[in-house]
Amino acid sequence: VLLSSVDNPPKRLVITSMSPQEGKTTTVINLGRSVAQTGRRVLLVDADLRRPRLHKTFGLDNNSGLSTFLTGTSAPVSPQESDEPNLAVLTAGPIQPNPSEIVGSSRFAELLTRLDEDFDMVIIDTPPVLSATDAQLISRLAEGVIVICFFAKTTYDRLQRGIRSLREIDSPLLGLVLNSMDMKKSNYYSHYGYYQYYAAEKEE
Repeated sequence: VLLSSVDNPPKRLVITSMSPQEGKTTTVINLGRSVAQTGRRVLLVDADLRRPRLHKTFGLDNNSGLSTFLTGTSAPVSPQESDEPNLAVLTAGPIQPNPSEIVGSSRFAELLTRLDEDFDMVIIDTPPVLSATDAQLISRLAEGVIVICFFAKTTYDRLQRGIRSLREIDSPLLGLVLNSMDMKKSNYYSHYGYYQYYAAEKEE
């Protein structure tokens, strides 16, 4: 990620997937920890206002957070420090009835601009692409988008449809992460083999 643009690494990253339970939140956390260990100040933003999880993983309060700030019921926004150096978390806050409208607001864009001043990298966890429009809306505000795929679960058709929907709005796709691949159970060791696997599954 840091070498995707050597002179100007992306400050805002969106991590998404095609479907639930493909490992996107775990990737958000692990990537955040890895970047923080380089000495960069990192903020994890839980923008999955439908199934928020970051507060549970870090044991943080979620009575207020992104949703309450964007709806104007709390101000100012206050990222919480984790127990790990250089790593902070902005929790999702209570679930709201209109998450797509909230994350698509100008208030969210303004918030990210302010956060850029305090953090070297902002990593945003979003809902799956095919579950809601939230990821597409947020990706417009990012400098890089990474899509998480789950080996033998993410189908070629769903991946193709999701990638197409992101490309249609010119999302800055950096690449894919193939999660939970078991080399012992698969003969497809190469990038080509990965797509060959899903193409075969589609034909079935």
